[in-house]
Amino acid sequence: MFDAVRVVKSVVKSDHLAVVAYTERGRVTPANQTTRARYRRVTPGQHAAFLQHIKGVDFTGSLIETAQTAFDNFYNVALRLLDQFYPEKTITIKSRDPEHIMPLIKSLLCKKNKLMRAGRVEKAGAIARRVGKEIVKHNRTRLHSTGGRMPGICGLRYIS
Repeated sequence: MFDAVRVVKSVVKSDHLAVVAYTERGRVTPANQTTRARYRRVTPGQHAAFLQHIKGVDFTGSLIETAQTAFDNFYNVALRLLDQFYPEKTITIKSRDPEHIMPLIKSLLCKKNKLMRAGRVEKAGAIARRVGKEIVKHNRTRLHSTGGRMPGICGLRYIS
């Protein structure tokens, strides 16, 4: 959303630093922008069903096929299996959502809200804990590239 973000010493007397973010020629993304994100939900049950099914799939093909045809056949079978056991789903991500809201997290939050409205608080609590773990995992991978340091923030370290 921003072309440049700078951390500078504050113009007022403070122990804190100021964060200045600006865009090239004042371009700003619309506040209500939505995007349709596609994702594949992965569960242990899907893995088990996939592994059970894959035992009977023949990937060898004919010996007279060229390498390209054999690869094309394998690729088609693999894509069909992927779509069968891990179907693609879509969800709407809004520009107002925080940066850590990924498609999986958003879908889990929607499921948690539906369970809360239905009065199934225990299941909703379990999903809320999973959402927390997913957010921590996302933030950990995001901060990993900085060596555990958040740039420009007074030497604070992210501790996992």
